[in-house]
Amino acid sequence: MAKKRGLTPIPTPTHIVPSGTPRLIEMELPRRSGYSAKRSLWVPTEINDALTGQTAISDLTDPAFAALIQEFVAGLYVTGSPNDDPQKRYPEFERLANVNEVWVMAFRAPKFNQWRLMGRFLAFDNFVGLGLYRRSFLDGQRKYQSIALAFDQLWQQLNSGFLVGTTIEDYISKPVRDPYVPII
Repeated sequence: MAKKRGLTPIPTPTHIVPSGTPRLIEMELPRRSGYSAKRSLWVPTEINDALTGQTAISDLTDPAFAALIQEFVAGLYVTGSPNDDPQKRYPEFERLANVNEVWVMAFRAPKFNQWRLMGRFLAFDNFVGLGLYRRSFLDGQRKYQSIALAFDQLWQQLNSGFLVGTTIEDYISKPVRDPYVPII
């Protein structure tokens, strides 16, 4: 009798964080026709390689990831909330609660494969992402907080300041909307 064989699982990473002081590069994905770069997204080489398909991490080659990055960089409509996301309105950028100016760029599609790019706004329209995490790896508030504190230590290695604001328009140029601010 033949032995029944199942599928062999292929291990995929749960996070990508640079080792040592990261070397940042500006992400350059193919732009949509007729659009030029109006905002900047800076990431370490390891994250750039994963998001642009230069590494063999198939989880990160979904077109939805590239679409969100293109929309941000091209200056197209994005959503963001500087007040966390308590009512689950799912902004693309959200500032984490109880930590100093730590943001995540949320790759929410596809639903079964969500990732978060953790970073800060270095200046207006300039987001620096230093860690890319599978949402399931972050697994709730406690782990989010410990990862955010580790992120803060990595940020200090860069010896960089960061932008502090009160509304999403203080960080990202229009068109941008905070889903928690009522439309009048």
